[in-house]
Amino acid sequence: ANFVKDPLFGLFAEKDIDDAVIVDEVLEVLRWFCEGQFKPMQDLLRSQSNVTMGSSYSHGMAALSTVNFLSETILLLSKLEAVISTNTCSVICKALGVLTDVAMDNEENTAYLLRSGDYLRFLS
Repeated sequence: ANFVKDPLFGLFAEKDIDDAVIVDEVLEVLRWFCEGQFKPMQDLLRSQSNVTMGSSYSHGMAALSTVNFLSETILLLSKLEAVISTNTCSVICKALGVLTDVAMDNEENTAYLLRSGDYLRFLS
């Protein structure tokens, strides 16, 4: 369930500037989730495996899958790296901010980011 459009972003062309605004706003919401280094919310952005649906919600529904927003944000950065422009600068900064905030005072998320070759390559 990637929130990043493939292949390599028809997104962020001049005609698709609305897409850039939407991605920018989504990243801002992810940053808000990490305000105050609240570890349970930071962990939730990496994995929702500890979240269960009550029986009243799950009746007749397929099981929910987990989304790793850290890996999705790293994927976004790796795709934006190929199309850096004035349209993408704000999104790149927000994505880096999300990864910074989600790892702050959170050893598991920091370790996950350090294991990610793409994240480290992007920073160098």
